[in-house]
Amino acid sequence: SEDVIERLLAGSRLIFIPTEREDNLKFNRQEAEKVVELLQTIRRVLQAQGRFSADSVGVITPYRAQIAEIYHRLDDELRSKLTIDTVERYQ
Repeated sequence: SEDVIERLLAGSRLIFIPTEREDNLKFNRQEAEKVVELLQTIRRVLQAQGRFSADSVGVITPYRAQIAEIYHRLDDELRSKLTIDTVERYQ
């Protein structure tokens, strides 16, 4: 839940959230859902502090298929305010 994620994020900037392995090597649905939950929590916390903007959060993932999976699950506000891309594109 978002409260658990918020407590984890408050304690450390690095957390591990386990997900089940899937047969598809280019994207993972459960992992995408966890990323969206994290992003929703980060938005809620940063909005409360008045610091949520288009350049405050970015997501790096190795595959474009995972980018599409994450974008598919985002609401319009998050989709418009986030950058989600591959390592190569961030470089």
